[in-house]
Amino acid sequence: MIYLNCPFTEKDQAKALGARWDKNTKQWYIAEGTPLEPFQKWLPKGIPLVQEKAASPDGFPQYTVRQFIIGLKVAFHELYPAEIWLMGQITKLKTRGEGIEIQLMDCESNLDLKNACAMTVAAWGDKSSFIINKMEQSGLQLQEGLLINVKIRPKFHQRYHVGGDVLDIDPAATLGEFALLQRQIREKLKQEGIYNKNKLLPQPFDFCQVAVIHPPNASGYHDFKKDADILQQLNLCHFEYYPSSFEGINAENELLAALEAALVQHIKSPIDAIVMIRGGGARQGLLNLVKETIVRKICLSPVPIMVGLGHADDKLLLDEVANISFDTPSKTIVHIRNTMQKNAREALAAFQDIDKISAQIVQGMEKTLANVFASIAWQGKTAMDKKAKQIAEYRQQIDGSSKFMLNKWQNNLLVMNHTLLNTKNIIATYTQKIAILTNQIFAAKQRIALQTQHKLEVFYNDIKLLSQNVVKQCATKLNYLNELIESLHPEAVLKRGYALAMDSTHKVIRSKKQATEQNAFLLKFKDGECSVKINEDK
Repeated sequence: MIYLNCPFTEKDQAKALGARWDKNTKQWYIAEGTPLEPFQKWLPKGIPLVQEKAASPDGFPQYTVRQFIIGLKVAFHELYPAEIWLMGQITKLKTRGEGIEIQLMDCESNLDLKNACAMTVAAWGDKSSFIINKMEQSGLQLQEGLLINVKIRPKFHQRYHVGGDVLDIDPAATLGEFALLQRQIREKLKQEGIYNKNKLLPQPFDFCQVAVIHPPNASGYHDFKKDADILQQLNLCHFEYYPSSFEGINAENELLAALEAALVQHIKSPIDAIVMIRGGGARQGLLNLVKETIVRKICLSPVPIMVGLGHADDKLLLDEVANISFDTPSKTIVHIRNTMQKNAREALAAFQDIDKISAQIVQGMEKTLANVFASIAWQGKTAMDKKAKQIAEYRQQIDGSSKFMLNKWQNNLLVMNHTLLNTKNIIATYTQKIAILTNQIFAAKQRIALQTQHKLEVFYNDIKLLSQNVVKQCATKLNYLNELIESLHPEAVLKRGYALAMDSTHKVIRSKKQATEQNAFLLKFKDGECSVKINEDK
């Protein structure tokens, strides 16, 4: 045993080289057989540096195991400084008392695992808490599979050989590797021409069927489902849930299986969107989502995909390629609800416009019908007046002709009467002539009367036919207008799948204000009515 003159400020260096502490003498020492060269500056005066070695059979150097290991230890510390940065991938993580042991493996890509190197480093006491807190401040947690860059104090133990004590950690190295992976996947998908394929799909106009991929029992999932259940209970939208791990070694396979199950369901019954929600958690959990297979599956999906992964400050490759991206699951369900409310408001406005236009059309048709009836009445009266005037003219002509003939023959009779006074023969003769003429006059009056009656009947039939044609045309127009009015009636709109909101007196509710003034209202469908209770004002 050789005691060393080692000052306090150099104790760590001596300890790293293999010196031991004697608590009784309060001094550092080295055991017999330990090479002295590394401890030269602390050796007491008078101790030779060269120690005799045992003779070998063939003249090559010969060492004891301890001497050989100590020599390696000296060479190790001469090669590596007291503190170095070491990068590797965590393959095993253990908690021991107040510290943690981390097994690291080569992180070079395309490295054969058979030739990979591994070593164990440890952080004890306050350093352990310091390392964990620093990672958490960057949104990361130590876990197997994570790439890390740690600052260590190299150690070469005679039994456990190469190791080190963790002094610091650089979270930026982990995040940098994460960014590099995203860039490589992004460039590959762009070269294949599928990077924007899902992003360029039309965003969902409405939501009736939605598939939701979520981690089981996550807080973000429960926040999403709370609002989604309300929409589903109102039969406004159906949500199909596909639980999947978002972290761990099975995350990639489970996410791919959930996406595939949703797409198979889409073939059976079309869905409007696939929603992927995560909701908080450690930042390195996002690394499990940046897998080429997952990103490729989203790009090639024929269904618009919406993501809400719960990290407002981190934009993943999934956010870039998805059809719509949100910070949180809550914002995702809010978008769905707002879209449905917007469509409902627009439908209500359309119903109100239809009601208004229908009223205007009815008023216009009523006015048109009134004008048609007035036109029929005026045309009929005009035709009747014209025919009556013609009949009066014919009567005047008949009366005038009859009076003229009577006056003429009366004058003739007077002349003949004077003539007959002179001679009976002449009187008899003229009496016969008068009888003949009288018969002729009577026949002429009958003929004229029959002709006049025939003309009246013709005029009457013409007026009757004209009136029937006018009435038939008006009836045809009225039937057309009646069918048009019935097609615009709210009952016809209900048959096409829409609903009508009414208060308890069956009056139509035309605005949100009217709706919120009711404790409940009726929704009328084509096959009946149902009562709706208002819980809160949205």
